[in-house]
Amino acid sequence: MRRLLSVCDDALSMKKFGCDRQNVERFLDANGFDGLELMRWDPPPENAVPAERVIGRHLPFWPMWLDFWRGDREALMRQFGSEETAAWYYCAGSRQEFIELNRRFLMDAIAMGARYAVMHVSHSTLEDAYRRQGFSCGEAAVADAFIDFVNEMTESVDPGCALLFENHWYPGLTLLDPGAAQRLLDGIRWPDTGFVLDVGHMMQTADLESEQDAAAYILHVLDGLGPVRDRIRAVHLNSSLTGQSLRDAYAHATYMPEDNFYDRLVAALKHVGGIDRHHPFRHPDIQKVIAAAAPEYLVYELAANTLGDLQAAVQAQSEVLGFDI
Repeated sequence: MRRLLSVCDDALSMKKFGCDRQNVERFLDANGFDGLELMRWDPPPENAVPAERVIGRHLPFWPMWLDFWRGDREALMRQFGSEETAAWYYCAGSRQEFIELNRRFLMDAIAMGARYAVMHVSHSTLEDAYRRQGFSCGEAAVADAFIDFVNEMTESVDPGCALLFENHWYPGLTLLDPGAAQRLLDGIRWPDTGFVLDVGHMMQTADLESEQDAAAYILHVLDGLGPVRDRIRAVHLNSSLTGQSLRDAYAHATYMPEDNFYDRLVAALKHVGGIDRHHPFRHPDIQKVIAAAAPEYLVYELAANTLGDLQAAVQAQSEVLGFDI
């Protein structure tokens, strides 16, 4: 099992490392990491990331993509208000441009030498971000569209890395249904596929009052996956405790449909960020979860504004796992 650190290489995120690749390498080595799982949207600051330490790539994700993929103009206008705003959000003006954009991200990951690329399998409108049920679409509809999307995106691309599909709590892939997960593996033509178990996302699918409860719940889910569990290749390790804190977050958040799209987007991202917190998982039963998942890659996906905050979070996580640093 290889231990990786999740980083985004935009200028704001890399500021904690002084936008200096040597500082990134020193942090990895000092904390016993084998490399990075990298999220990239735009060209990074020059010399900010040691490319040779990138083992995984987390491909960009648009949470509300299904209506765009289907060409549902009425739904898009209801969400965005104009075609220009929709094109800004998707970085593409058409389905074909969207396919080509995502194909470039995948080909860049392969060219960089990444061994795997992560893709989210979910869909949620801005309204859905404030719901825990009664979503605007079902799991199967998202999964079927995602299969079509990936097969078109990867057409004519020479396989050079694994494609790993990450669970979410919105419809698409929750990993609560082994049949639905197997449907993705069977439908996608890419030859090397598997799953990422995101611990924090899994925690959002139940009301959990403690991390000990969370570990027991996730172990129960893994037991129910049967052979699909063997296709978990990576774990995103973080904690986002649910229970009363989650109920409060939903109770105190209000969707404001009259606001402009940008303000609604920022509010939704802030709301979701308050739920998906990316804290260290501090109960030692997480060791049982890692053992049951048996991933090839264990990825610390932790939130931190400063290098000191990141060091404290990483150290806390490693201590719980029993790793010496």
